[in-house]
Amino acid sequence: MSSILYTGGMVFLWLIALLNGTGLGNAYHTTEYARILALAAAILVFTWECRTRRGWSVPKAHFLTVFCAVLLFALVSYLQGYKAVSFHYLWVFLLTYILSRTRPKKEDLYLVSLAYGGLGLAILFIYNYMTALSGWNDNSIAMIGLFSFLVFTIPYYGIRDTKSMVMLTLAGAAYVFLLWPTESRSCSIAIVLSLLILFRFIPFEKIFRKTWLIFLALNIPLIVALLGCVVAANADMNILNTWSMEEFGKTMFSGREEIWKWSLTTISENFLFGTGMVDAGTYHNSAIACLVAYGVVGYILWISIFMVIIKKTLPYWDDICVAGAISAFFVIFWQQSVELGMFAASPNIIPYIILGVLLGRVKVIKEKECQELV
Repeated sequence: MSSILYTGGMVFLWLIALLNGTGLGNAYHTTEYARILALAAAILVFTWECRTRRGWSVPKAHFLTVFCAVLLFALVSYLQGYKAVSFHYLWVFLLTYILSRTRPKKEDLYLVSLAYGGLGLAILFIYNYMTALSGWNDNSIAMIGLFSFLVFTIPYYGIRDTKSMVMLTLAGAAYVFLLWPTESRSCSIAIVLSLLILFRFIPFEKIFRKTWLIFLALNIPLIVALLGCVVAANADMNILNTWSMEEFGKTMFSGREEIWKWSLTTISENFLFGTGMVDAGTYHNSAIACLVAYGVVGYILWISIFMVIIKKTLPYWDDICVAGAISAFFVIFWQQSVELGMFAASPNIIPYIILGVLLGRVKVIKEKECQELV
């Protein structure tokens, strides 16, 4: 695939992510058009692969996991009276599927890295110093900035030469500086965490040596929400809130603990299959959002989709782009412990783009291995 064409497509998806859920996006129906385009593209890709006898190259276990999740989400929402609201979220997996059928070379991903890195800095600069984005939600701007930075880091995992490390550190510092006015503590912390993983100061790959550790890593948002409720119920929140106000200008949890506490009551009343309503984004925690919408059964299937993708790609960890994409995805996933966007009626599509890039990169490696065996 042409590097320019691939990069152009990825930039187009970044623009969709930027407008998704915003007033401007709603006015011009960008998300609705994106869903239609994604569905049409997925049908074309699948039809083409069926004609070339590759349409069923997805392992049965993986297909069944996704199929069961889609079926459950659709049925629960429909039976609860919310009609097709589940597809307002589920369409993002079409993007993952479409991108998984591409074959990005390293030079493609370097170009995408530069494009996303530049776009993220540009949008933060415009938000801070110009008027074009005045009135936009602080958290939405902060997250598009963070997610852009994480895509930027994908081809640099494990890099050790001093020049590159200095360049990446300066880029991270620029992002944190521009993110600071949005008051998104989680985004700034996530950038620091991503750099520590990128430079291998944190032995991130050790998480993937055991299946139970991967499962634990995918449940971090749920653990954070539960711990937040426990801390709020048992600690002296006045002391914690006073300290947080002095340091950050915000209370410790910014009211999230009350949202999570109320949500747990809703979950207990709809334990197995949830309410069927995919929220527009008020829970500030992806696990809680999924549990409220589709209960414990839906949450297990949702986590299983990510588990399947991670386990499928782990054998190719030695490729820096594979390692970088897995790392970027997990930093986003953990950041969603205290933010909204990944599981919502208008989800941010970049995490699912990263999964598609990851699967596409693995496809390239597998094809090279097959050619070497011939």
